[in-house]
Amino acid sequence: MQLQIEKLENLKVINFFIRLELTEPAVLMKPNCINIPKFVKNIFSECGGEYCLLTPDLIAFKYDNNTDIETASLIIMAELEDFFAAPENLRSIQKNDNILELAQAVADSFIRPTLNRDNGDVELLGLDSGILTLKFVGHCAGCPFAQNTLNNVIAKTFNRYVPQIKEIRLEE
Repeated sequence: MQLQIEKLENLKVINFFIRLELTEPAVLMKPNCINIPKFVKNIFSECGGEYCLLTPDLIAFKYDNNTDIETASLIIMAELEDFFAAPENLRSIQKNDNILELAQAVADSFIRPTLNRDNGDVELLGLDSGILTLKFVGHCAGCPFAQNTLNNVIAKTFNRYVPQIKEIRLEE
């Protein structure tokens, strides 16, 4: 099992880049969710945490203030190793009801790391009838490349992982 790990301490997210067989482009699971895979249930019971995002490309774990990230990383790697030794069927995972929460998790794992490298960020302000409203902050606010970032980073990411978002509007 080949695994690349990205620790985003400012976001309290650990990304584990690994291939998963999913029917959904992205699934967000919280500790209180029903019908979550055994390995995710084990991660929550051992590490705590706020959510686990599964996509075909990665597993992202958002931890809380009480989580030792080094220990959590080791536990998650062990759970992934067990999972790949005897894989569960991930095709029956339920779709997400809260699309804005899913979009926030996708932003944390895929979009914010890119923007944070340039001291920028994005706030997701709301979602109504498939229209996501967001606002650039930090160095992204007023940046001459903001429209390019919106089209080529943000929109492409949401199109891939959160297809329920039909349009993105930028609030100035």
